[in-house]
Amino acid sequence: MKYVAERVAEWRITLIEQEAIQIAYIGVVYSTDTQAHVHLLMLGKNRFGKTLLDVNGHKWEKEWRHGMATMEPIRSEVGADYYIQSHMAANNPDSWEVLLFNQQLLRQLRHKRTIYSAEDALRLALS
Repeated sequence: MKYVAERVAEWRITLIEQEAIQIAYIGVVYSTDTQAHVHLLMLGKNRFGKTLLDVNGHKWEKEWRHGMATMEPIRSEVGADYYIQSHMAANNPDSWEVLLFNQQLLRQLRHKRTIYSAEDALRLALS
């Protein structure tokens, strides 16, 4: 799983540099008997108002060179809750690790109640 977390970090750095955007995420990398797998709830913005919704998701799916990748917008708290819970429950992981990046931004947005539900969903899914 450490290998996958390192690949996520490389991908994240490239995205930040090329898109000139600040990102944060909370997610999980887990392994089953067949492979390691990553699910991230990611947000991004810059001071000019650009967000992850403004970037070319297909480009960044292709940039992930370690298997299949899909970038999908989650437009509601219910969608974020469902996303984490359903993927963790469906795959019944043998082991898992939480991935966090840019906790300062996550905390700022938590105070605005922007991602509170998603963080709770991750805690529920991993408990």
